[in-house]
Amino acid sequence: MTERLVQRVLTTLQQPPVPWKTFAHSGSETPGVCAAWLAGDGALQSTVLRDWRSDSPLYVGESANLSRRVADGSGWFTLRRSIGAILRRQLNLQARPRGSGGSRQELLCYRFQPDGEQRLTAWMRENLKLSWWIDDQRSLSTRQRKDLKTELIRLLEPPLSINNKWDNPYQRSVKEERAVCTLEAESQ
Repeated sequence: MTERLVQRVLTTLQQPPVPWKTFAHSGSETPGVCAAWLAGDGALQSTVLRDWRSDSPLYVGESANLSRRVADGSGWFTLRRSIGAILRRQLNLQARPRGSGGSRQELLCYRFQPDGEQRLTAWMRENLKLSWWIDDQRSLSTRQRKDLKTELIRLLEPPLSINNKWDNPYQRSVKEERAVCTLEAESQ
């Protein structure tokens, strides 16, 4: 991973983000990196992120298909599960397994009851913006894309990027909220 590439992607991600719904309707099906930003300061004030400074992104992720990464109702999107977990009470969300197989992964990667998924989608469309960098030449391998994401997380310190190597002060609280959802999905 070259420093020049990291700086180029960082500059792109720090450009003014667009509303979630704009990206959801025009997102690229190519690989790349995306950053989710809060549209306004008060949206997470009643959560474990109440002390977070919102001048950086909430989350940085990578995907082989950026448009699928932010699809509504995706039990595959870490950001969606984390936001749902920390807004569970506020949005009256009830977790359930992602699929019907009952595997541990389907519990860890929970989703919410359909009406809750709709409320979560509405909240995300209202309160989040996205910026992204597209690897339109498909020049990076999956491993290189993941390494790029890790380096960007280290530089930007997004509070909902919880499984990476930076001293995230919100990691424990967010993981606890997600564990509550996993237990709830397990009881379904």
